[in-house]
Amino acid sequence: MGIAKIHIFSQPGAPVLTSLEELKGKKVGIRHGMPYGKSFDGAGLKTVEITKIANNIAKLEAKRIDVMVAYVPDAYDAFSAEGKEPFPHAKDAPIAVHPDALVCKGVSQDFIDSFNVHIKK
Repeated sequence: MGIAKIHIFSQPGAPVLTSLEELKGKKVGIRHGMPYGKSFDGAGLKTVEITKIANNIAKLEAKRIDVMVAYVPDAYDAFSAEGKEPFPHAKDAPIAVHPDALVCKGVSQDFIDSFNVHIKK
């Protein structure tokens, strides 16, 4: 891994969306507690929070939400577990890309340096 990508997944048969601007006025399914970034937070979107990506997959199929925003590879794992192909999304155009990170509070710099060396291995 090392990189997390955020994608917009549309309902089956719906057009692929590639920007936050296209989400305005839509019901956007998101996962509770997941950070999507400052741009997403400041976009003024109408969001519906769930705890599992599988719930948003079901809501998309039932047309209870218009789109879902989810991290890949997590979303791909959820679609696979449901026995489904990923719904329409711009595979090569995520709305954001974040390098994976670990936040360590109250640990020494030696620990962090050692941890980073082992991650690279």
